[in-house]
Amino acid sequence: MKKNIEVLSPAGSYDSFLAAINAGADAIYLGGSAFGARAFSNNFSEEELLRALDVAHIHDKKVYLTVNTLLKNNEMSEQLYSYLKPYYENGLDAVIVQDMGVLNFVKEYFPQLHIHASTQMSTTGALGAKLLKELGASRIVTARELNIGEIKDIDNNVDIEIEGFVHGALCYCYSGQCLMSSLIGGRSGNRGRCAQPCRLPYDVIKNDSVIGNDNEKYVLSPKDMCSLSILPQVIDAGVDSLKIEGRMKSSEYTAGVVSMYRKYVDKYLENGSNKYKVSDADMNTLKDLYNRGGFTNGYYVDETGKSMISLTRPNHQGTKALEVISNNKGCINCRVLEDLDGGDVFEIGNDFAYTNKYKVSKNDKIILNVPHKYDLKNGDIIYRTKNNALMDEIKTKYIDTQKKELLEGKLELFIGDPASLSICLLDSNGKVRASATTREDIIEPAMKQPMDIERVKKQLSKTGGTRYTFENLTVHMDDNIFIPIQKLNDLRRNAIEAMEKQLCDSYKRSCESDHSLLIKTNFAKADGYNISKADNNIKINVSLENKGLLDTVLSYKDIEGIYLELSEYQDILELANAVLECKKLEKKVYFIMPHIFRLKAKKYFDDNIKEILELKADGFVIKNLEEIQYFRNYIENIEKTDNNIVINLILDYNVYTFNSLARDEYKKLEMQDKLRILYDTAPIELNEKELKHLNIFDSELVVYGYIPMMISTQCVNKTVGYCDAKKTVIYLKDRKNKKFAIKNNCTYCYNTIYNTSPIYIIDKTSEVLSLAPKKVRIILTYEDKNTAREVIEDAIKAYVMHENVENSLKDFTRGHFLRGVD
Repeated sequence: MKKNIEVLSPAGSYDSFLAAINAGADAIYLGGSAFGARAFSNNFSEEELLRALDVAHIHDKKVYLTVNTLLKNNEMSEQLYSYLKPYYENGLDAVIVQDMGVLNFVKEYFPQLHIHASTQMSTTGALGAKLLKELGASRIVTARELNIGEIKDIDNNVDIEIEGFVHGALCYCYSGQCLMSSLIGGRSGNRGRCAQPCRLPYDVIKNDSVIGNDNEKYVLSPKDMCSLSILPQVIDAGVDSLKIEGRMKSSEYTAGVVSMYRKYVDKYLENGSNKYKVSDADMNTLKDLYNRGGFTNGYYVDETGKSMISLTRPNHQGTKALEVISNNKGCINCRVLEDLDGGDVFEIGNDFAYTNKYKVSKNDKIILNVPHKYDLKNGDIIYRTKNNALMDEIKTKYIDTQKKELLEGKLELFIGDPASLSICLLDSNGKVRASATTREDIIEPAMKQPMDIERVKKQLSKTGGTRYTFENLTVHMDDNIFIPIQKLNDLRRNAIEAMEKQLCDSYKRSCESDHSLLIKTNFAKADGYNISKADNNIKINVSLENKGLLDTVLSYKDIEGIYLELSEYQDILELANAVLECKKLEKKVYFIMPHIFRLKAKKYFDDNIKEILELKADGFVIKNLEEIQYFRNYIENIEKTDNNIVINLILDYNVYTFNSLARDEYKKLEMQDKLRILYDTAPIELNEKELKHLNIFDSELVVYGYIPMMISTQCVNKTVGYCDAKKTVIYLKDRKNKKFAIKNNCTYCYNTIYNTSPIYIIDKTSEVLSLAPKKVRIILTYEDKNTAREVIEDAIKAYVMHENVENSLKDFTRGHFLRGVD
């Protein structure tokens, strides 16, 4: 049984931070004024964050700062160092990062700071964990989608801390792989500004007909996660830190959830798994705090489909409070299912709320007057979305209070000697964390009434507004002495201040020198945009996710390379025939790897990699860290028997190279001449100006294609009850009648949701030529042959013949090429 299990709390405000401390959190993750994945929470000012660091360390807690967004070159060169420096110097315990460039930066300039790889890095197995450890991460935050077995596999194979989500909201998409909010409304989840379009209603269209139930439209909105009932299994699997989601939630939510996980972690540590049982009352309390259509254990138990989705509403459902007995034209007579308090709120539908005014006992009756449009029937349940008594209880217990640390003290008051107070702060194991001794004026004999020992103890024990209280206070004194009350207060105050300073100073570090100028200089060199470097000889590649278009693509001699989607082919023989057709026409061939590389995908490649490599393709299009490490491991193992092995990799756009440091970090993963990264793909979310400053001379630029907005382990087909384990395309239709195609990949078990319109920037010929990418890419997914020909011929006209192109597509988007993201 593990002994050091961390309860990790969110804090979206300073009040929530204090609530987490009081409720028993071991560590708190929070965001500052920049670079956090929750840009719209009440993030911490510099003054608040510095104060929070001291308060956390006083209470022997840790603080992790979220720097878990993708950063642009100018942000790296001008802001990141000065942003992190004061927190680093004041003892920040760790940063949570998504961007590989930020990871590189922190290693270089803040070497004593722990780095936690965010769930935004989509770490789905031991391969990614191993790679991140090698690159300097001390902890990984696993993808929420992993099951117990996959967590165990990481724990068994990689010596790295594992942090896993145990409670709160779930994303429909693999974190870090979502572009839905970005492409629909310009608010990027990778920049902390997700607008949560997944919480909106959608029709599901199959064969031109709407499928699913009329009242179940929130098909992309997962229920909230609560793994309290399976906590022993999660811990035994290897999770070291139990992460609670909720930086956008209230202080009451933070305190209530943290206190519950603190309670049950302690129970587990004391009694083990055999006596572990969560009470119905405690589960109901958690539901009162927040739930979407009930709870799910998440993916730890391999749960997907309808039972995991909150199909009827996307927000807090509350708990069962009233049962309808009768409805007389909107006068609703109800039986009370739980004790009610004044201030409790009931919700009917998604747009009517009723506030209760009085206390009502369970099984009593209550009458509500509601609009006639709500056709409530006998037996219908009305939910309470605010439990006022619970909120008041939490507020009293955890918010309107202050956690106290226990001190041991010794006071000496002897005539002719200075008054002396020694105090020490002990940790849970009895080890001294900090101590101090202060002295005041010489003690004199009492002229009138001497001080008695009880009065001295009582006065000295008034620790008041401090974060301390005396557990043991020993007083040694002469009988006939006098000391002013003010001097006792001064002794206590000075001793506590000295001890606190010693404690906080023990966490502090110093930067060897100010690197700001060096950083700016280095990035200025890396920027290096120079129109004279522009190479008009741009090659055209086609990424082919629809094998039915292969013959069409092959008919164009100006296409240099073809990317083949491996899962499109039934077996190696069919794939080999496709490669042969490409090679006959002297095309370069690259295999597209899966978006997600979990154990199922790994097994497929373990079984088939030898045959795949024997096809002599020119390389692989890589979509995640797992795949990079898979080929690195393969090289290490096969090199003993085959010295001629060479594997070439192309980094796809979702292996993010938002800044030049990220690109440099990936290049370090090459293995001499055995494993080579040929080029990266320019980020979809950067605009033309930003791409210029990134310098994409050695990159590929996507100029056409339906871009995947979400990669999900969920299956919409399964959610609406039509899963047949066959590849198919269905559609989501939003409130504006826009349709989004969904392809289910049953080979590797994930869904891909595509943007409603393809990106098209081929007609921006001069702009693209001035960027001078090494290559441009056309992505073909479910286009017909005429559209495929039209797009390819536009690209040839633009990049081979250098002629102006007039776009004839009726439906397209410029993506972020013009606007970018904030």
